Amino acid sequence: MERFVETEHCKSRAHCRSCRLDSKWRAGIADHWGLEPDFDCPYGITAESVKEVLSLPPLTKMAGNLAREAFHAARALAGGSELCVPDSVMDERLDLCRACDYFREEGNRCTHTKCGCFLKIKTHYAPMRCPIGKWVEYRKE
Repeated sequence: MERFVETEHCKSRAHCRSCRLDSKWRAGIADHWGLEPDFDCPYGITAESVKEVLSLPPLTKMAGNLAREAFHAARALAGGSELCVPDSVMDERLDLCRACDYFREEGNRCTHTKCGCFLKIKTHYAPMRCPIGKWVEYRKE
């Protein structure tokens, strides 16, 4: 049987937040893979280090990120891009954000240093994009 640490789920580190902070999720993994419920992360990630990832970037950094995205959006709109995405696209974007380690449920925020956005707003606008490539600018086909 493949060890959990050798699976793509663990190697990708896409589930660190769930693994370290969600006791029910971790218990399910432990049960499935025959591990102790309080198993250590093979990459040394702790609940405290995951929480650090969940803190927002400094206000000055978020202001710069907002200015960069506003400039990108204005340029896209001037080029004829749509302003808003269909609800299905917004929902898909939000689902991708919620599955990300940088998602902070409180306020639906992204905690990545290149973002810090309110995701219910950002995912609504077509020219917006995820700074780490989880989703891209929407273009109507």
